[in-house]
Amino acid sequence: MENRQYFRRFAGNTDGASAVEFALVSIPFILVIGAIFQLCLINWASQNLDESLQKSARTIYTGNFQAANKSQRSSDALIQSLKDSICGAAAPNSGRVFGCSDLKIDVSTSTSFAASKSATAFDEQTGTWSKDFGTKYTRAKPGDIVVITAALKYPVAFRFLNIGFVSFGDGSRLIMSTVVMQTEPYDTSSGSSCS
Repeated sequence: MENRQYFRRFAGNTDGASAVEFALVSIPFILVIGAIFQLCLINWASQNLDESLQKSARTIYTGNFQAANKSQRSSDALIQSLKDSICGAAAPNSGRVFGCSDLKIDVSTSTSFAASKSATAFDEQTGTWSKDFGTKYTRAKPGDIVVITAALKYPVAFRFLNIGFVSFGDGSRLIMSTVVMQTEPYDTSSGSSCS
């Protein structure tokens, strides 16, 4: 008889119900808030990369980049100089939300807009960067069609959100931006800037 009364009292007791309900609801709530925050950061980083690449690509479009680097012959040094214009102290965007150590840039020229092709940044077989991505810099001349591809390895906290997106083996997300343009017929009479 005493056992029955004990079970009735236990079933009717609601003293800790709020704490248990909060514990059950708070975990999914915190995960959803974290996922929303992460998606916002990824979107922000993507927009940041787009804007920074657009502003830096404008220097190639006008010939200023070629003129400033006319004595430079090394592709690695030219890529680093372009990377510095996106990420360096003189970078146009001070609110950058991505690390430049994980940024790779590829610059190529094309004979026409229809034939222009963005470089492949990700190797699906290995889950890492494509072998040659970030090592090519083709010098642009006046009137050339130029394709600039910037790719970023962006770390994420909630890897389950990478479903359907290109992601590296370590769970980082691939963020890419591409600019396709025809350079202006800028003046090269003061010396060939990139021949």
